[in-house]
Amino acid sequence: MRILAVDPNRAFHQLLKSQLQPIGCELTSCSNGYETLKALNSSQYDLITLARYIQPDDYLPLLKHIRSLPKYQFTPVMLVSYDYDFNFVKEAVGHGITDVLDRHQPDQLIDGIIRLLRRTSYQFDDNVLLVEDSPTNGQLVTTMLQQRGMSVEWHMTYSGAIDALEYKEFDLIITDLLLDEKHTGLELLHYIRHHTRTTISDLPVIALTGFNDPSRRLLAFHLGADDFVSKPFSEEELLVRIDRVLSRHKLVTQLQKREAQLTEMALFDSLTSVYNRHGLSELMKKRIRYCHRHEIPAVMLLIDLDHFKELNDTFGHPFGDTVLRKVGQTLNDIVRDDDIAGRWGGDEFLVFLPHCQLAGATQTARRIRNRLQQHNERIGCSIGISQLTPEDTLESLIEHADKALYKAKAHNKGGYAHA
Repeated sequence: MRILAVDPNRAFHQLLKSQLQPIGCELTSCSNGYETLKALNSSQYDLITLARYIQPDDYLPLLKHIRSLPKYQFTPVMLVSYDYDFNFVKEAVGHGITDVLDRHQPDQLIDGIIRLLRRTSYQFDDNVLLVEDSPTNGQLVTTMLQQRGMSVEWHMTYSGAIDALEYKEFDLIITDLLLDEKHTGLELLHYIRHHTRTTISDLPVIALTGFNDPSRRLLAFHLGADDFVSKPFSEEELLVRIDRVLSRHKLVTQLQKREAQLTEMALFDSLTSVYNRHGLSELMKKRIRYCHRHEIPAVMLLIDLDHFKELNDTFGHPFGDTVLRKVGQTLNDIVRDDDIAGRWGGDEFLVFLPHCQLAGATQTARRIRNRLQQHNERIGCSIGISQLTPEDTLESLIEHADKALYKAKAHNKGGYAHA
């Protein structure tokens, strides 16, 4: 990155040099307007810093000259000043300054420059699907993005883009709204947003068009475009919009993952990896209502480990935790996809078996007991079995299973009994 620093203060130049050269920046220092004009004409810079007062005037005439040069129309220009009130900042930004940095705060000043450098360097490692029917524009955008580290797959037709989406993964889609065939970019947007796979329907999309029509722009946004760029566009504008769209999408994805993690923490038991009491209650209430509505037979198993306290006292709590984890693993291995298994509390576990009669539930109970004893002969359990009736709620079904469990423990510890 090439930086032009315009400031009469030599100490400021030394500060920039000491902080920016170690991170790979090439610094050119000027102390007045004449030196600056020569530097601007002889080289291309990625960022410019201006002192508020530059001989023979303040920063404004020099800033106007910089912005009048086509190659510096979009270059970030930072103003370094001892004045840092709202009105001054507002005025400077209105004249074309990108940001105002406080000379009183050298650490924040350097951080501000580095932060802007990171934003303007625009190096990506994302996979892009480009849909553009113009060979000239397609090649231009492809080259532009590849130079910034992106992997670009370019298709000129709607059908080519659809095939690519089905068989490859992308991080961003850039599509022209007018394609040279019977389909349009708007149809592609509709296809993406209504896809059954979230890896496709949630992809960020930037729409391109040569017609700056407000109604077309609104329609693109209504169909799900994340941003809209009118042709002809500058490289800087497209890169800024890509950066903003990708950053926003990655933030949303992170938040969704965090929300999923929090949901899992709220519903699942961390020790056994099955539902916890809260998760069981929420899910089984819904499943019981569904079974009642559609007259689906169902059975509940209430499982209690035999002599678990004695095992804990004899072999220690780490052994007890291992036993509980094994119970969770066993339940996950044995239950079907439609079944619900969880830890009700302590050493008690619940299993809800829809589309199941008593005979099938008894067979499942037997498999659970046998699997646990195969792992460790010390692990025994008693199981109460209760069949869902039309009058049952979650509470009454558990009550019936609990009575059956009491019967199993009283008359046949290490076995199972029906309610």
